[in-house]
Amino acid sequence: CKAACLEGRGYIHRVRGRLDEALRLDEEALGIYDAAGYLRGQATARHEIGGIYAIRGEFERALAYYQQSLDLWGRSGDLCGRALTQHQIAYIHRIRGELDEAMGLCRESLKLDKRLGDQQARAATLHAMAWVHRARGQREVAFDLLAETLKINRALKNRKGEAAALHSQGSLLRIENKLDDAVETLDQALRLRRDIGDVQGQIERLN
Repeated sequence: CKAACLEGRGYIHRVRGRLDEALRLDEEALGIYDAAGYLRGQATARHEIGGIYAIRGEFERALAYYQQSLDLWGRSGDLCGRALTQHQIAYIHRIRGELDEAMGLCRESLKLDKRLGDQQARAATLHAMAWVHRARGQREVAFDLLAETLKINRALKNRKGEAAALHSQGSLLRIENKLDDAVETLDQALRLRRDIGDVQGQIERLN
């Protein structure tokens, strides 16, 4: 349908760093889903819009859209969508230093991932948990979780997830002052992100 095509185009623009165009397309898709009363489409579009605001650092607006998305996932009975949105809310709590809230959401998501048997979602949840442990200074635990995340993403051939896990590992290695290992790991992440056209991810590596 037209709305799904708009969302697909929005995702491409988002990955390429064209956030204004991504937002315009996702908002147009949302208008179509709202008019049709299609709950899963409404939830997905709000999730995507929340993600754009999160990238911009507009966390209050992001949380508002994520909460709306979470409510709609609940109404539609889509546990996978619910887990995905919880990951993103946990990310914002972690960025704002609200670590107990972030970890609570991650643990809830991990239970959902197990119930669904969704390994890709499980990898994303473990990655989010690793960041919380890193923020708490528990770097060894974070390294272990990232290693498991990387293993799962490689098994699934999820290159975007693999690149994200490598980036996080490299960032931790840099903090540990293991600079040669950090550069090698971050360069692996950068090569993967170039291969898949992830401009936003490349910017993260270069900053």
